[in-house]
Parts: sequence; C-alpha cells; structure tokens
Amino acid sequence: LEQKRKEAFEKACAKSPPHLSSLLLTIDEELVMQKVFITRLPMLQRELKKSTRVLAVTVAYWKRFFLTHAIVAFSPMLVMCACFIMACKVEEERVLPNEVVKLASLPDVTLKALVEIEFDILDALNFDLEIHSPHQCVDGFCVDMQTKFQRKFSALRAYATAILNYAILSDAVLLYEPAQLGLAAVFLASKHPKVNEHDWVKAYIDQNLALVEGWNPELLPKITDEMSPYFEAATPIKREVM
Repeated sequence: LEQKRKEAFEKACAKSPPHLSSLLLTIDEELVMQKVFITRLPMLQRELKKSTRVLAVTVAYWKRFFLTHAIVAFSPMLVMCACFIMACKVEEERVLPNEVVKLASLPDVTLKALVEIEFDILDALNFDLEIHSPHQCVDGFCVDMQTKFQRKFSALRAYATAILNYAILSDAVLLYEPAQLGLAAVFLASKHPKVNEHDWVKAYIDQNLALVEGWNPELLPKITDEMSPYFEAATPIKREVM
C-alpha cells in the first residue's frame, strides 16, 4: 500500500509546476489528510439515512481511488461525495445529488464536478463496482451460530457491527478479506462486557472454521489486535435492515 501511494504521490508532484513544488503536501501529510477526510463519511451516511452497506462500499471505492491518485490532484471531499452517490446507485438506495452537495457545503463539490469525476473513479476501480461487505459476513456468522447453538446473538451482532463501522475506515479493508474482518469483529465483540459471548464464539471457531482447509489460526489474533482500538469506541445503534 505504501509503495502504491508513493507512486501516486510522485506522479501527481511531477505534473505540478516547479514553482509550486514547495507548496505541495508531503506524503505523510497526505496520509493525515486522508484520515481526516474519511472520518467525515459516517456523518454523511447518518445525515442521509443510508445503510452501513453504503458506508462500506463508499469507503472501499474512496480508498481504492486514492491508491492510484493523490489528494494533491483531486479534491478528497468531491471524490468522497461522488463515491457515496455511486455506492447508493450500486446498493439501490435512492439519494438526490443535490442533498449531497448541500451537505458537503464546499465550493468544489458541485453537480457538474460530481458528474465529471465519476469516470475518473470508475477508471481507478477498473469498472469493478462489486464490493463484498464485512457487515454481511457478521450477519452470516451470527445467523450460523444461532442455528448451531439454538440461541440468539443480537448483542454480539450489534457490537460487532459497531466495531466494523470504525474498522472499515482504516486500511484493514485493503489488507484483509471481508470474511476475515467480519470474524475478527465478532471475536472482538464477544469479549465486550455487555456481550460476554466469548465462549460461544470460540466454540464455533473450534468446531467449524478450524477444520476448514487453509484456515490460519495466527491471522485472527493479528487482525483483532489491529482492530482493538475500536473496541471501546464501538456503540451499537438501532439495528437496520441490511
């Protein structure tokens, strides 16, 4: 990821006029800018009342775009809004572009700019718009456990989803498969004092996943360690239809 971002940054800098080179961001400053802007996305999702599925797809589009492009070359908020509208289209959730423009409240986010940048985003995604969400994996794991153990795991599902809502804003979505992120969120949520389902989750993993060919028992602790900062911040919200 670092190499891809470095190449995108250097490419953007090479296109800038020499007399402006001293005014450009450094690559470290660019990464900070990405982190700052991505934290505004959940607000956009909540204000427009869209599902966590739209949130996950938007994050995936945005992060994939900025693997091959630099913030010095594109407005991050414009890209985010365009990715959000595209995610709503893909997930068949109605959204009015005017609402997005109004909520962004920035001069560079206009209807015309949103239309013009859409092709750049599609090109960066190689026109591959299908995203497998880790939220759906959480639902799948919890339903499977409910079937096998004949008990409900509502709190576990709610806290795992809340953890994922924070975790997907990190680079984890580019490094791990959706099922790996979903299982890590379930495993981490099971230890929450308001959930206390760790024994059931461990039994489920031992009885089912540990027998799957290619299962790597060392990967789960690694991912949960990376996601642990979101453990305390996770606050479940009212369950939505995915």
